[in-house]
Parts: sequence; structure tokens; C-alpha cells
Amino acid sequence: MSESILNEFRQARCRVDSLTAEAFWHLKGLGVDSKLFSELLQVEHSLRLEQFSSTGDMDATVTRSTVGNANNVRLAVGPSLPERFGRYVVKGAISQGAFGSVYQAEDPTLGREVAIKSPRDDRALDEAARAEFEREARLICRLEHPHILPVYDFGFSDNGRPYLVCKLVMARSLAERIESRGLNFHETTRVVAQMARALHHSHQHGVVHRDVKPANILLEESGHAWLADFGLGLESPKTDLSQDRSGTPRYWSPEQAEANSHLVDGRSDIFSLGVILYESLTGVHPFDGTSIAALLKRLLEADVRPPRQLNDRVPRKLEEACMRALRRNPLERYSTAADFAEDLEEAATYQPQPIDTSKVELSPALESLLERLSENTHEIWSQCRIAEGWIVGSTRDDKKKTHPDLVPYEQLSEGEKDYDRAVVRAVFKAAIALGSKITPPPNKQID
Repeated sequence: MSESILNEFRQARCRVDSLTAEAFWHLKGLGVDSKLFSELLQVEHSLRLEQFSSTGDMDATVTRSTVGNANNVRLAVGPSLPERFGRYVVKGAISQGAFGSVYQAEDPTLGREVAIKSPRDDRALDEAARAEFEREARLICRLEHPHILPVYDFGFSDNGRPYLVCKLVMARSLAERIESRGLNFHETTRVVAQMARALHHSHQHGVVHRDVKPANILLEESGHAWLADFGLGLESPKTDLSQDRSGTPRYWSPEQAEANSHLVDGRSDIFSLGVILYESLTGVHPFDGTSIAALLKRLLEADVRPPRQLNDRVPRKLEEACMRALRRNPLERYSTAADFAEDLEEAATYQPQPIDTSKVELSPALESLLERLSENTHEIWSQCRIAEGWIVGSTRDDKKKTHPDLVPYEQLSEGEKDYDRAVVRAVFKAAIALGSKITPPPNKQID
């Protein structure tokens, strides 16, 4: 069955080279078989590589990317690229997707590099698609915010092809960043808070994004994030959308999954952003399943496992903000993205308070255990120094020595032993102050 579908797609692509796996999937009504859909995407990718390699070495290499992202551009000149859009001279391809292509271009009038988004051939000739593309341009032009990728221009090329001109940024998508090396808690909080502020601005202007996902967030090395691709933006008030399920299933809100578009508003974007936050904090998807159907079932029925159960280093404030954004009932989520941003920003500035150990007294019965752990502390420190190339011995030739000599514990001075004992004693007191109970083992078990 799957091989016949794949062959049918290959044949269809030979007849219409702009046909995408996503469009073929919907035309055939293939349901929610995620494995088959992944295979279709792989076939499409292979066919595109063959298409572009066959045009010669000077043709552009197409990579998966996002509007305005210049990191993966290969400058090229060749028959596979349009020469210009209006006054803009095309220099290379940035990405190609289900909707169309994104190019790097030069604006000779203003002397700057820009990104140009244009629909694929079949959409460019379709009046409804052209109208939708123009609607997107008008929506985004209303949005002026430091974290929303700005639109500079909109127009039609000489052959009637519509195009959108955006800011070109040197950035990677958040999806690429998470896949390559992830983000720490501070970086995660900052990026998600920036996106929440951007979404709040969008919502205030009556625009719901509906496709908030890591691939639509561009992240510069400086940490500045951009929200891109408002192609699915929904302008309020909503009309004739009772069965609309636009967006990306992995980041759908429950109301999107149930095609309840009359319930889709800014809180749906907040839910999607909550999914991104959860993934960044834990490394897993809150509703992950082996198929789209399984994912949607968990989304609509399963309880979200708190992030700290997966990673106990997640700050409590971040967990609370994440869990509130992921409430299944929109009425229980943040009412505005600005409220979400405020809680994230508060979590980012949270400073843990010192543990009060002034009233904690250690039992004399712990002294033997304390002494053994002090020796272990020195042994661990010594092993680390040896791994760094330190030479074993009591004399050092570095003038910035602030640690004990690299000698066995029993050869340390009492003052240096007392330092190790103080470290262990402080850990004991802190643990007891936080509610732990420390019981000394029998003497024969101390070693």
C-alpha cells in the first residue's frame, strides 16, 4: 500500500514539479498515518535534490529553513532561480516548503539585503491563493514589534507572481538550535518571554498566529528572537472557520485539534508557546505519540506530567508558568500573552534565598561519617586535578595557588583538613534544614 502511494507521488511529481508531499497528502485524503507521511516527505526531499543537482553546479541548493533566515543560504545564479522580483535582484535560495520559496535578494535602491517569500507556481496562479498571500502581507504590515520579523514591501513581479519582502536576519531557527545543543534555563526563559511579548502585540492588533512552533522562531547569536511566518494568521472576528485545522499538529492547542475554530484566539498561541517551553525544559514533547492520532488522543485526554518530574533542576516558577500555559481549558490558561511573559520574566530574575542553618546542630554520632566524607571530598578534588595534568606533590610553582597541595589526605595540614570538614558540615546542615534526616551508618559500613 505505502509503496504504491509513494510511486503515485513520484509519477505525479514528474507531471507537476511544484507538487508537494503535503498537497498530495490532502488531495488523496490519506488520514493520519505519520509513517507514510514521513516517507512522502523523504521522497519529496530526494526529488528536489535531484531536480536542483540536474541544473548544474551554479544552481541554488535548497535547505529547510524559515522566512528571513540567512544562515543556510548558498548564493547562486541559474535557471532554477528567478532573476528578480520587481526592483529586487535575487542572489540565492534560502528555503523551499509546501507554500513556496524564500530567496535572498538585494534591494539596489536602498542598498540592503532582504528575504523574499513567493508562493509556488500553482498557488501564484490561483486567485484565492494570491488573495490569501496579499492578506498575509497586510496582516504583518500592521505589526511593528522588536520581536516580529518586519515586512518591508509587497508586490507582483512582471509575470504576475506575488512576493513579500522581509528583513533578512543572520539566525538559526529555534528548532535547529534545540536539535544541535539546546538552551539552558536562562536562554529558554528569555526566548519564550520575547515570543510571548511578540504574540501579545499581535493579539492586540487582532491577529492570532495559529502556527507557533520552533521552526517559526529565528534566534540570533546575540539571543534576540524573531517570530516569523504569519501565513496562517487568523484575523478576528472569525468567519467560516468551523472546520479549519490549520497549523502544525505537534503544536496544536486542544481547540485546534478538535477543529473548534470559534474557540481559537490568543490563548491558542499561548498553549503552543507552552509546548515549546515544555520541550526546551525537559527535552521531550508533553503529548508525544507514535502517530499523529496517538498525539492528538494524548493532547485531548492525557494529563501533562510536570516538568520537574522529568528534570528536577527546572525552577519551580518556570514549571508553574509552563503548566498554566498548557491547561486544556482555555479559560484556565493565561488570559493574555503579556501575563505569560511577566511570569517568565519574574522567573528569570528569581534568586534563591540562602538556607538558614543557624539553628541546626549536628549530632556527635555523625563525626566519624563527616571525617570519612571529608577525606572523600579531597580524593575527588585530587582526581579532578590529576585529570587536568597537575603533578602530584606538595610544592607548586604556580603563584595563584588557592587549593590544598596535591598530596594524600593524611598528609594535609590540619587547617586544610578543616576546610574539607567545613564543606561537608555545611552540606549536612543544609540538608537537615531542608527536612532531610541523616543517620550515621554502623562503624563497619563507614568505609
